[in-house]
Amino acid sequence: MASESVVAFSPTQKYVVSVGSQHDMIVNVWDWRGGVKVASNKFSSKVKAISFAENGSYFVTVGNRHVKFWYLEVARGCKVVSVHEVEAIVYSVWRTTQIETT
Repeated sequence: MASESVVAFSPTQKYVVSVGSQHDMIVNVWDWRGGVKVASNKFSSKVKAISFAENGSYFVTVGNRHVKFWYLEVARGCKVVSVHEVEAIVYSVWRTTQIETT
């Protein structure tokens, strides 16, 4: 049985995005009123949060050391036909503090 770890509604309330557990590793876009999965794709890192753009054309997932932008490709008739990711470059900044001892 698959479980969902993160869920978010689009700003228009037309779609809901669900991200499966670490074992599932699938992001799904649902037309929740119609009860139909309209798009899905695999992901490779644990997702901790999802947020949609204000216009609903994409959403962002974040997790340990990753930020990904997921774009909804829409065909005629405003039907989502696919979802694809663009990975953002995330830099870790580590500061070393020297402690002087006397």
